[in-house]
Amino acid sequence: MDHYEGEYSSTYKGSHIFRSITKYIGLPVDQFNFILAQTVALILAICFRRYLPPKPENTIKRHLLSAFIGIAIAQFCFGQQVWHLIIQSSVSYLILYMIKPKYSYLVVFVFCMLYLSFIHIYRIIFDYGNYTLDVSGALMINTQKLTALAFSFYDGYRSTKRKTQDNNVENILNDDQKQQMLIKLPDPIEFLSYVFYFHGICVGPLCFYKDYIDYVEGKNLLIIPTNQNISQNSNSLSSTKDDEQQYRNLPLEQRQPSTFWPVFTKVLQASFWAYILLKFSGNNSIEYNISDEMVNSPFFKRVRYLWFSLFCHRAK
Repeated sequence: MDHYEGEYSSTYKGSHIFRSITKYIGLPVDQFNFILAQTVALILAICFRRYLPPKPENTIKRHLLSAFIGIAIAQFCFGQQVWHLIIQSSVSYLILYMIKPKYSYLVVFVFCMLYLSFIHIYRIIFDYGNYTLDVSGALMINTQKLTALAFSFYDGYRSTKRKTQDNNVENILNDDQKQQMLIKLPDPIEFLSYVFYFHGICVGPLCFYKDYIDYVEGKNLLIIPTNQNISQNSNSLSSTKDDEQQYRNLPLEQRQPSTFWPVFTKVLQASFWAYILLKFSGNNSIEYNISDEMVNSPFFKRVRYLWFSLFCHRAK
């Protein structure tokens, strides 16, 4: 196990500041950094909602802070490899800005896939068989973000170009495309925030641009009002439009449901898998399955160890 630990540490490009702690708990430094980064991201997300709630005056602050924290986490986990994320994102934005939307989405797709493929091939050649945390996982998520953004921008271009003689937009987009389409290119601050937001910089999952903007502005959790709810909350007997306007004027806390229980259940699940990873994975490596000692062990012992070691490995 020490051999693998040393090999992993020597090829890992992220921070080694907690290496002494990882030796004590028997966990590779890259895995410890990842768990720590995700834990910090969760704590910061709670503070983010508590002290910087989604209000019009906080929108730019939320964008900038989310991006800067994300870059810091990526630097902590990947080291100088974070520049791959910056280069891929910057070039893609320039492509969307300089090339016509009719062609830019294809250019972005080809560029991102080639860049990602180059990183994978480079790792196969120079780091084959090693399983340390590197930027290739984050690049896969980033490739999805950038290509989804490019195609959404193209859908917005198509929706403005395809019009009938009555100046009505033809039904050329499906419901999902209509929901995610972008009429104009995001400004650099919004783009930076979308690419590097700290909640998903390391492992994702993919979030579409418009869904992310709704999150930043607080629209993703707005309770859909009904006439009955509006009347109860605002004590108004006016028309539906007036009710909706009064509903929009209510304090944000009255328009957004509590996120405590959804977050609490997810934290419990994450804590369970983190416990499995920290407690058992260090002493139950999957490499031991092919050792001479295990190969010569009784059949049921080999099956039992194989199942449990894979279970611990999947906890990551």
